[in-house]
Amino acid sequence: MLTLDEILEELSKQTGKSKEELMERIEAKQEELSGLVSLEGAAHLVARDLGIDLLKKSERTLQLKDIKTDMKRVNLKAKVIGVTPVREFAKKDGTQGKVRNLVISDGTGQARIPLWDKQTEIADEINIGDVLELKNVSTRQSTFGNMDIILYKTSIMRKIEEDLPVQPLSVNRISIKDATEGYFEIKGMIVDIFSVNPVFYLCPECKTKLEKDNYICNTHGKVEPEKNMIISGVIDDGTGTMRAVFFRDVAKDVSDLDEKTLESLELEEAIKLIKEHTIGKEFLFKGRIQKNKIFENLELVVNQAREIDILDEANKLIEELEEDGGKEEV
Repeated sequence: MLTLDEILEELSKQTGKSKEELMERIEAKQEELSGLVSLEGAAHLVARDLGIDLLKKSERTLQLKDIKTDMKRVNLKAKVIGVTPVREFAKKDGTQGKVRNLVISDGTGQARIPLWDKQTEIADEINIGDVLELKNVSTRQSTFGNMDIILYKTSIMRKIEEDLPVQPLSVNRISIKDATEGYFEIKGMIVDIFSVNPVFYLCPECKTKLEKDNYICNTHGKVEPEKNMIISGVIDDGTGTMRAVFFRDVAKDVSDLDEKTLESLELEEAIKLIKEHTIGKEFLFKGRIQKNKIFENLELVVNQAREIDILDEANKLIEELEEDGGKEEV
């Protein structure tokens, strides 16, 4: 299903009307129906009034770089680049559960397909290098900020005989002022750390988040929690600022700290220590830029962070300038 922004983009393209004018019509349609439909539903009705068929548009095949969280009825093609072993676990009701993951890429992005219980048998017929066609799937953000592709009863996943060359992901470096949703690289400095508990706990079987000092999973009951680290803060690249989130190993990389050290501290002490280890450091951040559901602004979920060597960066800049100068002389 198209998002509201995508519907506005398509309607504006086909009608020549501004997004603001179209949004007014959509809100009026929603009000006309006493708020019984969502803005997306009202947008589809406005499209119908304008004689535009959005259904055909919504059936298009997307690239992974264009996929956002909480999308429905998504179609895509991607190559399998990883298959995890089956992991068994005991459910709360005493039955045995199973889980495994497929990792896919189309050269523009990567995602995970979690397979549960009987679904795990699907992966027995799938090998690394196979190209999959997926229809009517949905998307969601994983606990660690990555993209998951969710299969439902009405979803279709099948192998297809199609060549899909997948090169290593090329990541464009952008400025924060030009940021849009997608997978990018940003060169910036950590300038603030939010006062959020840096240690969180997951069920070791299903990775569901657990409450501290409780450790009861709705599926698996009382468990020994898996401890993970999270840091959230603000990065600045000189053109603007952006919220950034660091999970697990990436959080450790930028702070040189670990869960064990932080867990033993009070929140205020832990945040103070993290700030001492991070603020003022400059990194090359790679990750997915997405809209934060709570704050309605863009945030970077960092998958990789490399601390910048100032001397190395200066030498690279000199080399680039020399190359540009040489090209001009030729």
